[in-house]
Amino acid sequence: MRIFIHNVDTHLGKVLVDELRRNANGFNRVFGTIAKSADQAPKVVKRIVSRNDPKTSKKMIDTISSCRIVVIDLFSSTLEDLHFLIKALKVDPTSNPPKPTGELEKEVTVVLISSALVWANTRVDSEDGVIRETDYVQRTPKPGSKYEQWKEMENLVLNCFNREGSSVKALIVGGGVLYGEGENAFTPLFKDAWRGVQEHVILGNGKNRIPMVHVRDLARLVRQGGENGEV
Repeated sequence: MRIFIHNVDTHLGKVLVDELRRNANGFNRVFGTIAKSADQAPKVVKRIVSRNDPKTSKKMIDTISSCRIVVIDLFSSTLEDLHFLIKALKVDPTSNPPKPTGELEKEVTVVLISSALVWANTRVDSEDGVIRETDYVQRTPKPGSKYEQWKEMENLVLNCFNREGSSVKALIVGGGVLYGEGENAFTPLFKDAWRGVQEHVILGNGKNRIPMVHVRDLARLVRQGGENGEV
């Protein structure tokens, strides 16, 4: 199976490559882009593509449209990156509503990795105080944060795909703060705790919970969604 992963040289991208290239019978073929340096990309990536000029853009479009699973994460991608990917999958994201521009030769699953913080200000109406996937229409990010645009990008993907007759199915995976596999998000906190130094700020009563996910678990969830079409 052919798989496309956006920015394979990032912290998350490297783990996605490692998880998604495996299958029950051996290995999948992985293609992708880079955020900074090809030297940092896993050697198992079959081809690095870009959209720097018309010739390389055409190669990137062909590569994306030939893959069974396409993964892009908002932690390292822009709206322009997302528009390019959607256009490569034969939909015009700038029209309202989005319009198909052609047909793909095979079914494709697009997995968009977003953040749980898109739900940060979501009102909880249930008696048990739990937010569920079925509440996604009411999801509300913090006003003025970058997650307002992330919500719009999530909606764009859902509106472009998952249409009746569409050969592309889109899934949104919302992760928390990524840790594990060499990250440094929590290094200062653990270091200060070991030293007995309090340099961090405690918000509220200190009992608030921070959404976190191990990057390996997130990658495995993406693999499950890509292979099965659901999570």
